[in-house]
Amino acid sequence: MIPGLEPGSLFGDRYEVLRCIGTGGMGAVYLACDPDHRDFLVALKILYPGIIQSREARERFRTEIVASYRVNHQNVVRAFEYFDSEEMQAYAMEYIDGGDLAERMDGLTPERSMPEAQVIDTLHQIASGLSAIHEQGIVHRDLKPENILMTSDGVVKISDFGVARLRGSVTLTAVGAMVGTPKYVSPEYVESGECDHRGDIYAVGVIGYELAVGESPFRAESRLSVMMERFELDYSKLKNRISQYRPELLRIIAKAMSVDVSDRYQSAAQMRIDLDLLRREKEILYAREFPIDGTRVKQKDKTSVPGIDEITLLSGVVEQKAIPQIQAKPRKTLKWAIMAALTSFLLVVVGVALFSKHSPFGGNLGLNRLSQGNYSGAIKGLGSSDKLIGFQLWKTDKGVFALLGKSHCQIVPVSDEGNFNCGDLKYKLEIREAANEVVVGEVLDLEWNIKGYWKVRRGSV
Repeated sequence: MIPGLEPGSLFGDRYEVLRCIGTGGMGAVYLACDPDHRDFLVALKILYPGIIQSREARERFRTEIVASYRVNHQNVVRAFEYFDSEEMQAYAMEYIDGGDLAERMDGLTPERSMPEAQVIDTLHQIASGLSAIHEQGIVHRDLKPENILMTSDGVVKISDFGVARLRGSVTLTAVGAMVGTPKYVSPEYVESGECDHRGDIYAVGVIGYELAVGESPFRAESRLSVMMERFELDYSKLKNRISQYRPELLRIIAKAMSVDVSDRYQSAAQMRIDLDLLRREKEILYAREFPIDGTRVKQKDKTSVPGIDEITLLSGVVEQKAIPQIQAKPRKTLKWAIMAALTSFLLVVVGVALFSKHSPFGGNLGLNRLSQGNYSGAIKGLGSSDKLIGFQLWKTDKGVFALLGKSHCQIVPVSDEGNFNCGDLKYKLEIREAANEVVVGEVLDLEWNIKGYWKVRRGSV
């Protein structure tokens, strides 16, 4: 409770407080109405007076409000009005009267899971709202049943953008701090502390598993064990639901929660399309051949991320030994773990050596300045605390190719203008200096407007 906000009081000279409907670590939520239109109900989310003194808390709260304002979709909670002063920070949002999805899941067990039609409808609505959120350049980062509100007539409303990341914004998360709820964070986030919009899709997959199986896919009790358990997930309970659900629904869920991010749905819109096709009893598109038992997909979905077969475009420049670092998959043996660790270590060592020397930047010299061969080094400035990210370039008679050293990136072609992708994230390269086998340049993350600097050396690693 917040002092001075008793039932009947007026907040912001605008809303009459009716009652407190929820409290948390940062603030409280009140049900309120417009005194002149008492049937117009809103939920007032208000920061505690002590929390307001924290600059980080104020900025995080403002991020939540900005994210809410950006999205106008029936499956996302709508923000109405923002209040900000030295003594008070709050916003009025759509009041949802049916509780949250977690409450609807309370009675689910392996013996009593959610009916198929309800699972499909719920996931379809979540994917629809999530697609609208991602289209606005927002990654939610804390999607879970408690943050999925429900109206009394079953309409899904995604809420709580408190740890959302907005395109072009500066992260408010301390280095080493985890955002999100352990049970729903993606494998690539556990590995690297970073994820893109496909981390949200993974969370939808976990929620779908819980709806269909009646329990969490993770059985460990400790936080650390829960985090690691997702890399060796047992899909047998999902597969055993074929007698209760159409296999297409189980394929959709399995694809959404794939450990390998490149096997996952590459956009929430793809998942929404599959669920809509299933709902209309049509053949699904993106998860049609996805295995329910969790084994690796042999033929990748190439709608957004090039598959491993495209390595052949490099005309032999990339050897087979490079594939383990390209694939974002669980390390099933000590041998693969050591190989991946050594590859990453060597890339960072090369990057440290290259960045230890200062090089002036001139104008963009163009990719035509590259000689044929492979270049290895690192990018600085795209990650948290200026940490180095391994970076490789190849110049072949087929063109220029790039590999960014993140778990979900693969080798991709670089356009003549310097553009390349890592999943759905888009980057632009510019060369500033090319001399003595060392190439220096800048890279711009076009989605988040973050600039990094890179150096590579020809023939390294």
